[in-house]
Amino acid sequence: MITGSGRWIPPSLPTVKGPEHEKDGGSTYAAGKSRRVEVERTLTDAQRDEFEDMLRALTLERSQIKEAMGFALDNADAAGEVVEVLTESLTLKETPIPTKVARLMLVSDILHNSSAPVKNASAYRTKFEATLPDIMESFNDLYRSVTGRITAEALKERVLKVLQVWADWFLFSDAYVNGLRATFLRSGNSGVTPFHSICGDAPELEQNTGSDDRGEGEKINQDAALAIGKGAAMKELLNLPLSELERRCRHNGLSLVGGREMMVARLLYLEEAERQRVYEVDDELKYQQSQSSSARYPSGKKEKSVDTDQWDSRME
Repeated sequence: MITGSGRWIPPSLPTVKGPEHEKDGGSTYAAGKSRRVEVERTLTDAQRDEFEDMLRALTLERSQIKEAMGFALDNADAAGEVVEVLTESLTLKETPIPTKVARLMLVSDILHNSSAPVKNASAYRTKFEATLPDIMESFNDLYRSVTGRITAEALKERVLKVLQVWADWFLFSDAYVNGLRATFLRSGNSGVTPFHSICGDAPELEQNTGSDDRGEGEKINQDAALAIGKGAAMKELLNLPLSELERRCRHNGLSLVGGREMMVARLLYLEEAERQRVYEVDDELKYQQSQSSSARYPSGKKEKSVDTDQWDSRME
């Protein structure tokens, strides 16, 4: 204390907040936080009609794809409905091949620009991640239905190139892209029912998908699975909770359509396809190594022949 100075008054103690006060404060914060969450808008009827017209007329012409991509970015705050409309157009059975491929190119362009400094543009990657497995299922049906070899190879080249670009851009995990690739290339004897056949019976399948009960209709023939060496893996997958089965499918870029039976069949096929892919990579590496060795010693065989001739002349 200093003589002649004013009287020192200690500061008041902080008020201890009771449980009720803390509860009120928390609710206020929560309420404030909820007010900051923006609800995604929907397209107007005119905008939806405009986008659908674009998709109907879409070709591989670069300017048309660019225009449709611009529409998607301009309406990124309605990304959910844009993805919904585009996914519906990509899973129609009757769509001609050039139109379907052009729409896939549009998806790729939108994904490429999802990192643009546009409000809500980043939502496109997440929303397409949920629908691309179904899109690839539809492309698999299309690929297997093509009768012309040249047309089938052209379609295969286009789709695989797009998937490789997505892998190079690191848009999705390797497991996810590999699942999309395996789905597109899946053969007809994989045990998976064609996508459009399943969708034709959608109401009943949706009911089965939402239930964890496994009736006789949903069980896969265990004896047939054992005959091809998949019995143990199938049993493990069938015993998983439905939520875990769906999580594995989403992680690996596989569709959930068709319920438990189809999800198990897709996971089993993916495992087999990945194993086969490893074998093919190993064979390719061995072939390249053998070619490299041959190129390094191109005259080895000839020198051996010369040596043999010299040895024969000595014997004479």
